[in-house]
This record gives sequence, structure tokens and C-alpha cells, in this order.
Amino acid sequence: RVVSIKPTVARLQSFCRGASYRQISNGGPAFMYRFLFSTGSVISSLVFGAIAMALVGIYSPETLSMMLGWARSLKSYLTSTGLSAKYNIWIELMLEERQLLFAFFTIATRMVISAIFDGLHSLLWRSDTRYPGRSG
Repeated sequence: RVVSIKPTVARLQSFCRGASYRQISNGGPAFMYRFLFSTGSVISSLVFGAIAMALVGIYSPETLSMMLGWARSLKSYLTSTGLSAKYNIWIELMLEERQLLFAFFTIATRMVISAIFDGLHSLLWRSDTRYPGRSG
């Protein structure tokens, strides 16, 4: 039995083509709204995470140095877990202290952004008609 995905792709294309900004902002296609929000959230958390790390480095370098020490100790912990050498070498090569620190700041700013947007969403849209049975 041969399954064709052409009808599904055509439906998805027509769905995405018909979604304008006005439809999205007025509670139109929820898929496009969620897609745009999640993409914007990821990009903004990366940018704000880098800005937050730079601000901590500028205004409190000793705190950033301490956090780099924590990242260094986390890397040494992860590489000394007793994994076989064929896996452990990749952890040593790929994982750097700066990456761990940037990931921490990115996750922290993502949580802050989510809390802000959740608060704004609950203030602006007290009862959402797209989700029956849900009250904000």
C-alpha cells in the first residue's frame, strides 16, 4: 500500500497561506501564532542571555568568574563519571565552560521571558475562546 502525503502537504500549505497577521492577532490559526511565538521566544532568549552574561561580566566580574568556576567543576564532574573513552572524549572536546555558562543564562532568560508573557497573556486575555473550559 502506497501512502501519499500530497493531500496533507496541500492542506498545510493552504492553511499557512491563509494566515495573515490580522488573523493571527485576532485568534486566527493557532498553529501560526504558536509557531511565531516559540520562534521569537527562542531567538529573544538567546539574545537576552548573551546580553545578561555581558552585563554580569561588566558590572560584577567576580560573580562571572565564580560562575565560570562552577561551570569548570561541572565539566570535570561530567568527564569523570566513568564513561568509556569513546564517549568521554566527545564530552571533553565538545563541552566548554563558556558554553555551559551561556546555556545557563539562556535558560534563565527563557524562564523570565515565559513568566512575563504568561502574565501579559493572563492580563490581556482573561477568557480565551480558543481553549474551551479554560479560564485565565
